Amino acid sequence: MSKPPKTLSQSQIDGTLAWLDSEIFYVGNKSKTLRNKCLFLLLLDTGLRVQEISLLKISDLSLYSAPKTALRLRSAIAKNHKERIIPLCPRAQLAVGALLTEVWTSAALLSDGYAFDAGDYNRHLTARQIERIIKTIGEKAIGLPVHPHMLRHTFASRLLRVSNIRIVQQVLGHSSITSTQIYTHPNGDDLSEAINKL
Repeated sequence: MSKPPKTLSQSQIDGTLAWLDSEIFYVGNKSKTLRNKCLFLLLLDTGLRVQEISLLKISDLSLYSAPKTALRLRSAIAKNHKERIIPLCPRAQLAVGALLTEVWTSAALLSDGYAFDAGDYNRHLTARQIERIIKTIGEKAIGLPVHPHMLRHTFASRLLRVSNIRIVQQVLGHSSITSTQIYTHPNGDDLSEAINKL
């Protein structure tokens, strides 16, 4: 039997989000800080793969200078080349809104540059760079080296608790439901919640 994927507990999620909202996090380059927070939240709240998020364009996340309520992942950047639509929760929309007002310039919006650029809007952050950003956030916030795939697993596990396996399969972009079944393993939070309900 395969081991369940590593996920963040609710207390680890809460701790990281609290740190991302703290003044400590906002010391330094404001543009990079807002970008990194948005990266973390989108990975946590959409289940995107790191390569998919690295290739997002500004227009994938915004329309007429406002955050979109749903992300249409273009087939050109989806791992299995199948377009999928992922609703954006309010906190993800707020993070995108902060980039719209504080980070993305008019020139970037007009040229439809990369949402998460590497210095200029024609070059995107690499998967490796995003992995380092997320790892650093985890280490500083909760003392744990978090990986983007851990956030994907966390998203999928949380979504499965409030929906069904077919919805999780569709949102994650799995071509086979077998890939999605790894999220049906209970984790520590699930076990505690079940026992507490007795």
